[in-house]
Amino acid sequence: MEPTKQKHVLLIVEEKFQIVSRIEAGETLTKLLKEFGVGVSTVGDMRLDSEKIKKFYTATNGNRFIAELQDLIAKEKLTADQIYNCDVTGLYWRALLTKSLASEKETVAPSWKRVKDRATILGCANASGSHRVKMTLVDKSKKPRCFKNVNKTALPVHYMHQESAWMNCNLCLEWFHDCSVPEVKKNLNKLKLKKAILLMDNAPAHPDVETLKSESITCIFMAPNTTAILQPMDQGLIESMKRRYRKPFLSKLLFEGDDDDKEIVCSSVQFLKALTLKDCLYN
Repeated sequence: MEPTKQKHVLLIVEEKFQIVSRIEAGETLTKLLKEFGVGVSTVGDMRLDSEKIKKFYTATNGNRFIAELQDLIAKEKLTADQIYNCDVTGLYWRALLTKSLASEKETVAPSWKRVKDRATILGCANASGSHRVKMTLVDKSKKPRCFKNVNKTALPVHYMHQESAWMNCNLCLEWFHDCSVPEVKKNLNKLKLKKAILLMDNAPAHPDVETLKSESITCIFMAPNTTAILQPMDQGLIESMKRRYRKPFLSKLLFEGDDDDKEIVCSSVQFLKALTLKDCLYN
C-alpha cells in the first residue's frame, strides 16, 4: 500500500506568526501540527525564518493600522492637538550606575547591592506636545511614610498604589476616568474643540475599548505586536524622561555637600538610605 501524501496547506502570514509565537511560548509541536495541518519540515522552516516572519507580520499590521488611523483622522478632521497617546514604563528610581561609584569624600567605592526599588510611570500627551496629562506614578504602599502630612492632590503626579507596583485594569480605569478625561476635556474646551482620540497598546493591563469610553474621548488600540514601531511614547519620549530624571539624581549623589545649608551625604550608601519616593517626585 502506497503511503498517502500529505495535503499541501497554504498558510497566511498571520498563521505563520501564530505558530512561531506559540512555539517560542513553549507549546508542543504535536498540538500545532494537528491544529494547522502542516508537516514537521514546514514548521522547521518557519522556525529558521522566525525573525523574518515576525518582522513582516509586524510591518504588515503596522501599515494597515496606519492607513485606518489616517482615514479616521481625515474623516473626523482631527488636529495634532486632539490625538493623544499613553504608555507605561518601569522606573528604578533608586538604582545607581552598574559600575563602581565613589563620592568626592571617599578614597574607594563602598560595596553595595543593586537597588531594585521600582515604580510604574504612566505618561500621556497629545501629538502636538501642547498638552501633557499630569503623570501618574504607581507604587506598592497605600500611604508611604514620606507622604505624611502631604496633600496628595498637591503632588506633581497622580499617585496610585498596587501591591506589585504594576498597572492593572482597575488602576487603568481609574486613571482614564478620574485623571485623563477631566484634563483632556479641560484642554479641549480651552481650544474650543469637541473630541479627541487616545492611542493605546493592547497590553493585558488595559481594559477593553467598550469600558474605556467617554463622551468626548475615543480609545483606539494599536494592532497587536506593533508597539515597537508605532507607539509614539516609545520613539524617544520615555527614554528622554528617564534621562532627565537620572541626570539630577546622579549629580546630587556626586556633588551633595557643596551647599552648607544641606545635609552632607558622605557616601553613596548613606545617600540611598536617605532617599525617599518624595525625593524622586521632586527630583
